[in-house]
Amino acid sequence: MSRLISGGNLLSGWCHQRDLLFVSRLAQAYLSERKQFDTLELIEASGVNAMVMDLDQQDIVNRYQRERGGRIQTLVAVREPWGNWEEPRWNRLRPPIESAMEKGANSLFLHGGDCDRLVQAAQPGSLEVMGRAIECIRQRGFAAGLGSHALKVPEACDAAGFPPDYYFKTFHHDQYWSATPKDRRKRFCVDGPRYLDHNEFHDNIFCIDPEPTIEYMQDKPVPWIAFKVLAAGGDSVEKWIHVCVRKWLGLRRGGDVRFRSRRRLPCRL
Repeated sequence: MSRLISGGNLLSGWCHQRDLLFVSRLAQAYLSERKQFDTLELIEASGVNAMVMDLDQQDIVNRYQRERGGRIQTLVAVREPWGNWEEPRWNRLRPPIESAMEKGANSLFLHGGDCDRLVQAAQPGSLEVMGRAIECIRQRGFAAGLGSHALKVPEACDAAGFPPDYYFKTFHHDQYWSATPKDRRKRFCVDGPRYLDHNEFHDNIFCIDPEPTIEYMQDKPVPWIAFKVLAAGGDSVEKWIHVCVRKWLGLRRGGDVRFRSRRRLPCRL
């Protein structure tokens, strides 16, 4: 798998848009099927061979592969249906897991918003549902990932004794103009209430603890896939490379990180 992985919003048009409330509608209007296929071709031509997506987007990739012969791999987020995530039910999570496998996903991970809410609510059985999902995915021969925006999620799951095959955790620096001030940040704010007050969360920050995230992940024996690395459009590529890649992570060249999956994943990450 390529070290850079594309986000699925390039197909769906789902956008974190801060105050620019027209952006999602504009992107969705632009992304005809032809544009979706063209985008996938450009991604593969650039050397990126994997994409993270919601289950609904797997159908787009399947059509692309049939019609244009692409080979891009997919890491699919599985979750309970949108709604009351505070009351976990295995019978609501199992069908999307099975559907993702049937549709041809290369790997599955638990949706970050779903996991955040389950850990935040701390209802009896919440962690057990997540652990059961990870084990179910793994038993079927797929690499099982754990998604989150909040660092508390991997901490809680590791403490409960069901570490994933890889972590899928947000990571970006906070040195951009629309970042929430440090003294106003709240744990589990992502996917929570949005405010008109720009000192509060307004769809503008997705990793409130970048340096603790690095510290927690650096000694893990399994891969960490960082997402929202440009703060969903809040940052520039140049600044991200300088602050995150060089200064914080100390990366100069690509390395090899591997994990096992029944599907066509083993590869360079």
